[in-house]
Amino acid sequence: MEAMQTTVAVGNTELPLSLQPATVIHSNKFSEARGGGFNLPVISTLYTEVVYRMKDTQADVKLYLRNRNLPIYTNQEVSLISSSGKLIGFIDVKTNQYYYTSSDLSRHLGMAIPYYWVLIFSVAGAALIYFLYPEGRGPLMAAPALIALLFYWIYKYLTNRRITQAVDAYMVS
Repeated sequence: MEAMQTTVAVGNTELPLSLQPATVIHSNKFSEARGGGFNLPVISTLYTEVVYRMKDTQADVKLYLRNRNLPIYTNQEVSLISSSGKLIGFIDVKTNQYYYTSSDLSRHLGMAIPYYWVLIFSVAGAALIYFLYPEGRGPLMAAPALIALLFYWIYKYLTNRRITQAVDAYMVS
């Protein structure tokens, strides 16, 4: 099986997709616990480290996943789903199921709004309110930050949804 190349439309952007056959040569799941001091709850984070060996080039691809419990095991035959050189998922050849390696594909593929714009908009908006409303400006100064965060989260959600819908439509066809 050779690598397959295609593009999918995500809004006004063409997203290149590549499917490459590989074998999982190493898979290790472990968790890391934090907290517990001062009567705080213990928080556990699941980590998975995976090494894929590409079938066509015999190159090894290392991947570290955080908080993703994926059905992956050593000697598993997979097809890697990548876009612009970044691994976004894999297909289990045996079950023909596909899984995403990130829950935030927009940030992973560089299609998200940089978080510093939220900070810049919040500070600029708070400064504007500070100078425009000399009295009663306390709660109003938080409004730009809340609006910027709300816009950021909605945009991020919609972009991730568009990406997954486009990839899902290609994978189903």
